[in-house]
Amino acid sequence: MHVFTGTDTRIIDMDGTIIIVQGVKSKPDVYRVMIDGIFCGFLESVHDVLIPTPGSKIKSIYIDRISRLKNTGSKNVQASA
Repeated sequence: MHVFTGTDTRIIDMDGTIIIVQGVKSKPDVYRVMIDGIFCGFLESVHDVLIPTPGSKIKSIYIDRISRLKNTGSKNVQASA
């Protein structure tokens, strides 16, 4: 996972699948998720658990990976499946 200075953006390379997680400025516990350049929905952090918002189409394998990296607090981790 890579962090860009001055932003709340994370990029995860999961065996060639690129996941971009970006914080929503107006809602600090909500994250926009793009997978391979396609918007897939939002994740909301509720009691440190990431939950997809209604209408989101984010596979559970991706949510699990994002959650693991979020919970480690790591800022520079290369993700691998």
